[in-house]
Amino acid sequence: MASSLPRVGPEKTAKSSRKRPFRAWLLAALWSLGAGGLVTLAPVHSAWAQSATQVVAFPFDGNATMDLLDSAYLATRAALVARGATVPERATVRAALPVQPPTDTANIVTFGRGMGGTHVLIGHVTPLTGQYNLEMLLYDVATSRMARASRNIGLQEESEQITQMVAELFAPGAMQATPEELARIEAERVATAERERLAREEQARVEAQRRAEEQRAREAEAQRRAREALLQQDTRRFAGGGVISASLALQVGGRLTDPAGTRPVGAPAPTGLAAGLRTEVLYAIAPSFGLELGGVLGVTTSPSVAVLVGPGVRLNLPVRGAIPLRASIAAAVGLYASTSGNRATTLWTSLDARAEYDFAPAFSAFAGVTLDASPGALVTLTGTFGFRLHFGEASPSLNEAPPANASP
Repeated sequence: MASSLPRVGPEKTAKSSRKRPFRAWLLAALWSLGAGGLVTLAPVHSAWAQSATQVVAFPFDGNATMDLLDSAYLATRAALVARGATVPERATVRAALPVQPPTDTANIVTFGRGMGGTHVLIGHVTPLTGQYNLEMLLYDVATSRMARASRNIGLQEESEQITQMVAELFAPGAMQATPEELARIEAERVATAERERLAREEQARVEAQRRAEEQRAREAEAQRRAREALLQQDTRRFAGGGVISASLALQVGGRLTDPAGTRPVGAPAPTGLAAGLRTEVLYAIAPSFGLELGGVLGVTTSPSVAVLVGPGVRLNLPVRGAIPLRASIAAAVGLYASTSGNRATTLWTSLDARAEYDFAPAFSAFAGVTLDASPGALVTLTGTFGFRLHFGEASPSLNEAPPANASP
């Protein structure tokens, strides 16, 4: 019965033993490939981490013992290394630092760049009761920006809390502008605001100048139109400053005849020079016709001192054009009263013609000629120079020129 059973046990065992070496070799090969891959990847990752982040950590400072400063520094260095960063030895950094370590952002970043770092870390330790405060500043060498972290570190949780602080420093958005950069940004903002203010002031000045030029152009155009209108009208402006006028004139000329009467024996011949002063007060009774009435009072020295007094009339001719220059003629009849010599009193008549220029509505100057005649006394022809003032209200009947700023 036993011999009738199939003999399969030894044969299968032999076959199985022949297959095991192959399987073992395959498993060993796969394991060696996996382990080799891991061994190969480890240096690559380490090299990447070293090239990606290199933190130049300054020796920590603060009002603390060296043991506490060392403890905080070493815990921070360990946290950085655990993140894959390369941290130069403290002795190397201390040897490279100047006697006075840099404190401003520009010099800190320059030092870190010189050490081949991508970041610079500065730590400050302040001892407290049973703990200490750690403030860390992390500078980005590429952007000169800064991240800040500060915590009270318990001595029992030192490693954990410093690791969290390092994570905060490298968190996205942790890097902010440094105080120097903020000051620079503020200075740029102030400078920009100042430039904008100056630009606005310049624009306002240019606009004001443009408006002033436009106003001057409008006024010039209005004056031009007024001059054109003045050329088309008949203007008697002698009463524009008032219907009452007073004038004072100087007369210089010569005597045309000798005085009547017998000259005493041995008396010198009278001089032929004629000179005098004359004042005239007039009222414009018909300004639209240029007619004035008033009185004349004068003093003459030829051939002796005499007073001339009497009523007079003056006709002012129209002014045409923009130049305020007009002509006038006048006549007066009165008495000639000599105060020396023969002391004669006789009738006196006067005719004069003159040109008058208006410097202002109330003030004008004139020049002309005057003929004075006193039968039996003298006949003189003199040049007249003087000025005239106007008083009172301007005549409402005058056809005045439109003002310079009037609308056309």
